Amino acid sequence: MRYQTLFSLLFVFIFTGCGPSAPKISIHEAVERGDIKTLKEHLEFGSDINAKKDGMTSLHATVWFGHIELAKLLISEGADVDAKNDGSIFQLPRIQMTPLYLAIFKERVELAKLLISEGPDVDAKCAGMTSLHMVASSGKIELVKFLIAAGANVNARNKEDATPLHLAAVNGIEEVCELLISDGADLKAVAVNGHTPLSLPTVQGNREVVILLRRHLASRR
Repeated sequence: MRYQTLFSLLFVFIFTGCGPSAPKISIHEAVERGDIKTLKEHLEFGSDINAKKDGMTSLHATVWFGHIELAKLLISEGADVDAKNDGSIFQLPRIQMTPLYLAIFKERVELAKLLISEGPDVDAKCAGMTSLHMVASSGKIELVKFLIAAGANVNARNKEDATPLHLAAVNGIEEVCELLISDGADLKAVAVNGHTPLSLPTVQGNREVVILLRRHLASRR
């Protein structure tokens, strides 16, 4: 019986020793370096690909550094495309970003396309805003088009109940206003301040935006 026990222990020792050894650097460090070889070693070893470092998953890191091949590998292994970071990202004071939100923020369109293909929440919010709010307010025309095509809600509300159209109008971005309206943006949406996109005081000083909004309001009567 004692020999059988010794044999069993020897068997376990031999086959445990034959398994993959832990990589020398962390999965997050491998991703930051763009080290796909070490990332594959982590996957073989069984490292948790959704584990967070400084509040960020390894998929967030691939997006930040623009490593699309590593992102593809992580996604193929089941990385959570809707994971939200728990704190700042490399000193960026924005919390609760999904990888897609971060890709839009960094203007990494190819990575955003990859993430969209996995069916993430396109309307996930960061600081109370969707990614469409963010790009509509800053006039990122191509990203606005991209998100609308991906199914983003043009009537999503931020913490002040403002829609992307409110933000585009207040910033005087006519082309974005036109894009949003063409996709069904509510011209009569009322924010917590009681204003529609047209009635915002700052919008009233922008003749072109006022004309655009009035024209579309008239056409919808």
